[in-house]
Amino acid sequence: MAAAQPGTERVRSMHAEPERIHGRVALVLSAGLAYAFLFVVRYRGLWVENDTAFFTRDAALTVQRHSVLFAGEYPHGFLYTAWLASFQWLAGVSPPVFNTVVAPFVGVTLMLLTGFLCYRVLTDSQRTATLAAWMLLAIPELVFSAVRGNHEKINIAIMMMALYTLAASVPRPSSRRGGRPDRMRQGTWLAIFVGLMLMNAVTNDYFASTLASAGLLAALVMAAVIPWLSRPDRALRQLEHRLWVGMAVGAGLVVWVMLGVYPPAAQDVSLLSAAAVKLWHLLLTGKVHSNPYAAPAAQWAGRFSYLLVASFRWVMFAGSLTVFASAARRVLKRRRVSPHRLLLLALYLALGLLVAVAIPMDYTGLAAGSNLEVRNFTYFALVAAPLTAIGLRALWARPWVRAHRHWVSDRLAILVAIFVAVGVVKVTLDPLVSNEWIFYTPAERQAVGFFLHHARRAGLWTGPDNRLVYMAQSLWPVSPHGNLVMGFKPPPLTQNFLWSPVVVANSEAQSFPLPPYALDNRVYDNGGAAIYQKAPESPFQP
Repeated sequence: MAAAQPGTERVRSMHAEPERIHGRVALVLSAGLAYAFLFVVRYRGLWVENDTAFFTRDAALTVQRHSVLFAGEYPHGFLYTAWLASFQWLAGVSPPVFNTVVAPFVGVTLMLLTGFLCYRVLTDSQRTATLAAWMLLAIPELVFSAVRGNHEKINIAIMMMALYTLAASVPRPSSRRGGRPDRMRQGTWLAIFVGLMLMNAVTNDYFASTLASAGLLAALVMAAVIPWLSRPDRALRQLEHRLWVGMAVGAGLVVWVMLGVYPPAAQDVSLLSAAAVKLWHLLLTGKVHSNPYAAPAAQWAGRFSYLLVASFRWVMFAGSLTVFASAARRVLKRRRVSPHRLLLLALYLALGLLVAVAIPMDYTGLAAGSNLEVRNFTYFALVAAPLTAIGLRALWARPWVRAHRHWVSDRLAILVAIFVAVGVVKVTLDPLVSNEWIFYTPAERQAVGFFLHHARRAGLWTGPDNRLVYMAQSLWPVSPHGNLVMGFKPPPLTQNFLWSPVVVANSEAQSFPLPPYALDNRVYDNGGAAIYQKAPESPFQP
């Protein structure tokens, strides 16, 4: 047999490498698309929540008025609204359909693809990147941000691509460039990074400022660690410098968008000063204005359900913190670290600090929203996943685990499947574990539509929460005759009440007493939902 030619094995490995990458990407995407399919099919696409309804309404009004500026527009960014509206202009897909049926698949695809690319560079391992990308599907808070109909799916993808751009702009020591500067290459990466940061700012200024703040904190951590190292190479200095420059430019773009590009975002400047004043008042007096952490506990059907749906969050937090502490101790002991590993550790510390800072901020009762800790946790989870994957790969290399590989693999697969299944239940807010639901029935949709098109300047109570209010806002952005759909406790003068088996079950789940409308006039009934109207108490009452 003829001897192999020199370089044959290298050529074979070069051809096999893309095949392995494509196979791993296909596996990750298949799992993500299956997850999105379960999310959409669970309620046959008949679901909606607060942000989904708001952006669907905004997109429909953008289509009608040919502008992203109108009364009541989303004040923190316009890119997602314009993106939704463009699909109706270009493909004829209405915002309600796209945002509830198509967008979940787009969000999961963006999250997993950009996550895999970013993790592959940060961890220098395809297997670790694949494991970390799969792990994202077990984080229900993160998946819910990707599948629901709001801007976070774009913010998540932009963050991962921005980190990929920074990390990829610095060659590894083993590359042929050897860390030598290439001004054309540096300029290209910087231009891409600036474009991503600008897209992030016009999508949502809060998440853009969160990324810029975390990046500047990470640059500060790197500036403190690099002088401690015994032999800091040029790549470390390059990465630190680009992180400083890129994130500073990103912060400047956020300010520019708020003050010069998108006028409604100017209110966020005053919001920042108000937040600082409220936080200072909280620290001085200790007086709590709100407690957003009490509501999530009451949202779930019992304490066991609450602990179950939050289980992987704490598992990942404990695992990533353990890996971070071990890696940080190793860096301080050996005084040596790769640029990409240092960037990952610095980002983990920076985003963890932002989560910690958000907790006291949540108690100030900030008008812009509650539970900022959950919003910041989304970004924290994106860097905690690769650290947890690194820890699992290190554990897998232990002699005992290698000796019992099949036994450990089976148990680990079962455990991951349980976490993903629990995540699906939490993301869909399934009635098995949740008291607050996001689905509606065709009969309820028909009944609300009948009321909006046939009543005149009247109000309709629809249940113990805003489930059907969001549905009406999504499907009918502008009420044809000035009618109002209401939830929660009905006002004293409310005359119209919606009844359906789902409304009754939802009221029982939330221990909400139904209004006494059973003996009133039934003015509409389609078999699955009915509308009752109070009889006039006097000849002068309509």
